[in-house]
Amino acid sequence: MAKSRMEFTKNQTEWIVLTLLALLLLLFQLITSRLTRYGGTFAIGETELEYGRLCSIFNVLQIFTGMLMVINTKRKGWICMSILSILNLIMVISTVFVQQQVNNLPGVAMQALNLIICSTIYFYVRKCDINAARLDEVANTDELTGLPNRRSLLRHVNRRISKGTPFAFVLLDLDNFKSINDTAGHEYGDEILQQIAQRWKEQVQNKNAFFARLGGDEFVLITDYNGDLGKLEQMLHEAINRAPSDKRTRFSVRDSSFFITASMGISLFPEHADNVSTLMSYADIAMYQAKARGRQGLCMFRQEMDSALTDNLQIEQMLRDALQENRFFLAFQPQYHISDHSLRGFETLVRMRDAKGNQVSPGRFIPVAEASALMIQLDQWIMGNALTCMQPVVAQHPDIILSVNVSARNLLHGDFSTYVQNLLRSTGFPARNLELEVTESLFISSLEHASKILNRLRDIGIRIALDDFGTGYASLSYLNRLPIDLLKIDKSFIDQINSDTNGNAFVKAIITMGHVLGCEVISEGVESDSQLDVLKGYACDLLQGFLWGKPLSFEEAKQLAQKEPIPS
Repeated sequence: MAKSRMEFTKNQTEWIVLTLLALLLLLFQLITSRLTRYGGTFAIGETELEYGRLCSIFNVLQIFTGMLMVINTKRKGWICMSILSILNLIMVISTVFVQQQVNNLPGVAMQALNLIICSTIYFYVRKCDINAARLDEVANTDELTGLPNRRSLLRHVNRRISKGTPFAFVLLDLDNFKSINDTAGHEYGDEILQQIAQRWKEQVQNKNAFFARLGGDEFVLITDYNGDLGKLEQMLHEAINRAPSDKRTRFSVRDSSFFITASMGISLFPEHADNVSTLMSYADIAMYQAKARGRQGLCMFRQEMDSALTDNLQIEQMLRDALQENRFFLAFQPQYHISDHSLRGFETLVRMRDAKGNQVSPGRFIPVAEASALMIQLDQWIMGNALTCMQPVVAQHPDIILSVNVSARNLLHGDFSTYVQNLLRSTGFPARNLELEVTESLFISSLEHASKILNRLRDIGIRIALDDFGTGYASLSYLNRLPIDLLKIDKSFIDQINSDTNGNAFVKAIITMGHVLGCEVISEGVESDSQLDVLKGYACDLLQGFLWGKPLSFEEAKQLAQKEPIPS
């Protein structure tokens, strides 16, 4: 508001100055017309013209133009005024030197003064126009990245809407970018944003494309859309997201490397909406849907997503209530050594009840929690309760491993290693019996920083498992640099065993690679003897799944630990 008031005052002052100068010019013009006495004629070809009549016409035009300039100060108008002043000056000089009308010398001086005033006003208006153009550029440019900003974006979109030509509104949100600011600092984050803006701008080669920074870690791409969704998706994937080994997603700041991808939501004009606010809202909904699917992808808006967003908001509120009312509880799924069917330990799973006491599927509330800051609270609740209740079991069976999932958001939040050490101390749980499961998304933010945290945890005896291996961002170029003790093969690959030749080969390759890296390998979601036979043939170390054990309550897990053989 203060800025708008300052701009208004400045414009008002300029208008007053120009008005006074224009009025002064009109006064001089009237004085000049009174002082100047024209006589005689001159010929242009065979046409004979009177000085007086022609100068009177110039005077009238100049006075009329000056009056218009008082109302509307435009640069072209002052050019006309200057030209008319030059013509009048020439006419008056002609009466002095050609017609020998010496009494017109005061008129020459006044016309020269008119010309000086017109020229002064012209250059003043020109300077004002240049300053206005600079102010407009600043007002429409993002200071950090140099890209068009939100104001410029809205203006551009409204202009395209008025033309009526179809286009795609693509909202791009960086994956796990907040963790970079939280861990490496905002200076690193700003440098990465600058690199991203420059690189993505170069990658989007469409001459009709418009690329802008919406704010924070959100960008918008406006591009033509001819109905070919496949072509649009291919362009976006090639320009924005590649595998982490690709230089397009690797960004270096000083001595650190960061792998950055984006989740993208797309809405279409005029198919989905005919105004900028709705297009932006729909693209935002689609973008969060892409994040819920695992990030590093894109999603086209569909009408049913609007209701899905409402459901997510309800689930988020349900999570808040459940945390306050303690409606979460734990389950423990056993893990076994494949070679002798002996119990290795348990993976901790979280369950939630709604206000009516009905269980809510983890597939519904976990993605919503991960997309919000609630995941940190939930992680801490899970770990604290798991260590507390399982401490007596581990005390009786020192070789049992308790596996607990940790989100990337939690692990990169604050001093996580100190938090874990304090928790181990307060619960009396041995560090060597704890295994923390992390997903590949953790390393997409900052490989170096995440590795430092995990190494500090390993130094005190905690084991590290890489969960859902093969479904996310893992790259052989950095896998051997990670402090990993265990690779977990995702259930989606186990399901393909015996039904897909490539699936068998992929599972075998993961097991072999894990062993080469010195890691144990566990297969999740094993449900049939045929799958077990294949895994035995590939020398897989561990098994977790309904074939040998479903998730158990704490009492059931405690009883299982007492009766199952546990290798020492």
